[in-house]
Amino acid sequence: MNIAIEYMLRDQRVKNLLRFPCSLFLENSEKKKVIVALSEGYGRDWVIVRRYNPLKAKRGDMLPPCKELAIKSSEVFEHTDVVLPGYSMLEFKEEPYETPEKHHSDMPHAAIQERDYRESLELFFNPKAVRRAREDWLWECFESTYVPPDIKIRYGIVIPAMQREYVSHYCKSTWKIWEYWKKHLLDFVGPASELIFAKSYKSQFLKVKVEKEPAKFQREPIFYGGGDEPPFEYVLPSRKKSRRSRMIEEEYDF
Repeated sequence: MNIAIEYMLRDQRVKNLLRFPCSLFLENSEKKKVIVALSEGYGRDWVIVRRYNPLKAKRGDMLPPCKELAIKSSEVFEHTDVVLPGYSMLEFKEEPYETPEKHHSDMPHAAIQERDYRESLELFFNPKAVRRAREDWLWECFESTYVPPDIKIRYGIVIPAMQREYVSHYCKSTWKIWEYWKKHLLDFVGPASELIFAKSYKSQFLKVKVEKEPAKFQREPIFYGGGDEPPFEYVLPSRKKSRRSRMIEEEYDF
């Protein structure tokens, strides 16, 4: 991971990049999919949360069924209607971008520098790979319900981008609904939600794993005298100290 992004995630400064509206594409182990869309509420203290169920959409409906509620903005990174227990987000995929060397003789004007700077930031915090993955994920949900079976048979293409191109030419009515989906669920500006909420979803995932961990395998620290041994290991709980622990305590006078 890029060291700048890793620093922002650890320091949680990445949360300051949150912009509204935005959306999260979620999926659990049972392949259930949920879209969480966030927008500004009534004043800065509130956020509107819309939870869509894309797999229960019906042909003719402009959007999937939705549950709407308002939460306090201070809870947006912890609220269970935003950070859904048992669900995971799409992975944030970094994508390198070219930064050509510039010399004094070809330095651009200030306006061009500002444009290049903003474009570089956009690619850094919202790479094309992430945007492409989000669009393909949403298209898979849309295509299963809205694209007519005869069209699916005719295009017979597995690449989502080529499927969309075919539908845009030969199924105009379906394409208009897809553009409506994109407007309300996908086409948002600003840094990728997969980056901003990465820490929140990683924390809840670890919490679920700890809760499901068998009680007999408790993690307790073992101190080593040196070398390349790992700092922790799984051991069965015991009231008696191991022979190795006693030797280390005697050697280092713990």
